Amino acid sequence: MAESKTLTKEITAETAIQESEKNSLEIDKALNTKGFAEFLAMHPDTKTFDVGNEKEVAKRFEIFELKEEVKDSVKKLYAGEIQRDMGIELEANELGAVDKHLEKLAIENPKEILRMKERIVKFVEMPKQISELESQIAAIGKSEDLIAILEKRRKTQEELGIARKYAGVGGTARYAMMHLNVGFKALSNWEEMLSKKLNPEFDQSHHANEAVTSIANARAERAAVRSVRENIGSSSKTKIESVLASIDADIIEIENLLQAMTNLEDKKKASEKSFDSLRKKLMGGVGEIAEVKDAVQNCAKKQLLEMLNGTSIKKLNEAQSRLEDLALASETTKTGIDPLGGMDEAEYQKAVDTAIQEKAFEQIVKTVSETNLGTNALTKMEKVLRPFLTEDRLGSLDQEKTKEFITKSIQEIAENLDDTTPNKAKKIILSRIIIKMKK
Repeated sequence: MAESKTLTKEITAETAIQESEKNSLEIDKALNTKGFAEFLAMHPDTKTFDVGNEKEVAKRFEIFELKEEVKDSVKKLYAGEIQRDMGIELEANELGAVDKHLEKLAIENPKEILRMKERIVKFVEMPKQISELESQIAAIGKSEDLIAILEKRRKTQEELGIARKYAGVGGTARYAMMHLNVGFKALSNWEEMLSKKLNPEFDQSHHANEAVTSIANARAERAAVRSVRENIGSSSKTKIESVLASIDADIIEIENLLQAMTNLEDKKKASEKSFDSLRKKLMGGVGEIAEVKDAVQNCAKKQLLEMLNGTSIKKLNEAQSRLEDLALASETTKTGIDPLGGMDEAEYQKAVDTAIQEKAFEQIVKTVSETNLGTNALTKMEKVLRPFLTEDRLGSLDQEKTKEFITKSIQEIAENLDDTTPNKAKKIILSRIIIKMKK
């Protein structure tokens, strides 16, 4: 017995030694991992941290590995979001600050790294789920088509329900058909008579109102008979019951499909809302990284300034569109970055308007100067000026103000023409164009 206890103690001690050696090897493996020692050194408790505490080392190594795992995904997501929202493509070196941001986050709030990992997985998977829901909805069909079929089936159901009442008369529905057809021969005469009786000058008698109701019922019955002919071809009561049962089943099936579509659309909307919320949580951190924010704003500024050198109205209008796109992005992006934060938006708008108006005036002067009148002088001048006359936008000017600017420009150009005969003729033609523009 004593020998057994001694043996047990020896086995337990050996197991403990093995476990300790295993943990020691795990610590050594972690410390041999590139960057982990530096990661530990960045913690504020470096001097007091027990590197022999296997559990604590393991915890920090897990966060370190997660941080390394997510950093490429995070940079890809940030770059993709900035590209999607602002049309700005950042270089790899401009996203380098994301690594430092994640290292700081891993030290100060390690749980956030865990949450970030979970969010990234969801962010990748959710678009696939939404796409699958869209495919399921598309497979069911268009709701408007299903509703149209459902309404048609319900109408037929109602008509056959009426016909079923008459199918037992004389053993078949044919008797009811004949009876109704005969009755309808005189229906127009009855309606004409009743319209006179219901004239305000006459007494709207109880009998006249009853007759109107009877005619309405007769019309419904006749529609039912027509439905029997179109949908069945046979007038037996058994056949009507059989077709009605089939139509009832169709209606239930279509209603189930519409309900399934509604459920899927509700699920899709909920998924899209969750995805939008997830995007906001994931992307919100990028605005806190000063280097990335500066890179975005510098890139936007560079783009806009280069576009100011446009050599045509079209190119300068593109600068205007780009400015508006970036202004919209600053309001809608989930990144928290204002791409126009690095410049004076009002000053740039003024520069665009000045450049585009000067370019328009310059090109109109050139066009008028180079145009020789001759035959069809008015038509010729209108044709060469048409690009300006039909311009609906110059910078921030809307269609009305653009037309006003073009009109004033042509008027000023006409007034500045010298008194040579060709230019006096042009002045007359331009005056006519201005009159037509003001109408």
